Amino acid sequence: MRPTGLILIAVFSTSPYAAHAACSDRPAPRVNWHRCDKHGANLKQAIMEYANLEDADLTGADLARAGLIGANLSYANLQGANLQGANLQGAYLHGADLRGADLRGASLQGANLQGANLQDAYLQGADLRGANLSYADLRGATGVNLDGADTVFGVIR
Repeated sequence: MRPTGLILIAVFSTSPYAAHAACSDRPAPRVNWHRCDKHGANLKQAIMEYANLEDADLTGADLARAGLIGANLSYANLQGANLQGANLQGAYLHGADLRGADLRGASLQGANLQGANLQDAYLQGADLRGANLSYADLRGATGVNLDGADTVFGVIR
């Protein structure tokens, strides 16, 4: 019996993050920069919703007014990064290193900052409503307003 047709198989991912990409890719929604070195990168106003930036080196990066809604920044190194006015609503920052980061006016509504290191971070005007700050380290952080934060169990201050 001879085959009479072609069978196509499609695979769809339900993950909100990109399945494959390169560190050289331009900033874009769902970009996959997992473990990429973006040290000191100029990403001002970049739109990277649902991007995968897990374990990325963003030390000293300029992410002012960047759109990072739902982005995965778990264990990312954001020491000294400029995140002024950034939109991090629903972002996943579990274990992220935000020491000395500038988060003034940033929206962190519903963000998961569990175990994040926010020592000496600038948080004046940051919106933490619904954020999970369990076991986050806020020693030396300025302008911290935990009103409306969802979970603050074990916060180090």
